[in-house]
Amino acid sequence: MRRWAKRTLCGIITFICVVITYGLVLAHPEPLFAHRLKVRNFTFYSNSPIDPRIVQLVDEVKDKLARSEIFEPSVQFRVFIVGNKVKAGLLGKYPGLAPQDLFQGDIKYNVDFRNVYAGVLENWLKTKSAPILGKQFPPLQVV
Repeated sequence: MRRWAKRTLCGIITFICVVITYGLVLAHPEPLFAHRLKVRNFTFYSNSPIDPRIVQLVDEVKDKLARSEIFEPSVQFRVFIVGNKVKAGLLGKYPGLAPQDLFQGDIKYNVDFRNVYAGVLENWLKTKSAPILGKQFPPLQVV
């Protein structure tokens, strides 16, 4: 009986340690990332180098957010870019911020999210994307 109690107690203590460790990683994942870039209210974490041109993009996003009624300037945003299968770098053309490059004052997108989905479906999951997306989209090389 005594041996059973010791084994049970060790099991409970191990379980509690695992739960606490998991909770800490979920609450504070920052130490797991090799690269960090702080820009205004945004902090970017990544396992690969972060393109410094992101500063321009964050400035543009922050200007757009500041015009919103629901924007709270004291809120801090944490952005995590993770995954060893994720292709590092900018996918698509870098958005221009000059007035002639904007669409009605906003940044023009140049990558359709369906191209990203097609890339994940076809290049990572090895399945046809057209039946899922409704039609064929050129897959973006995200993985």
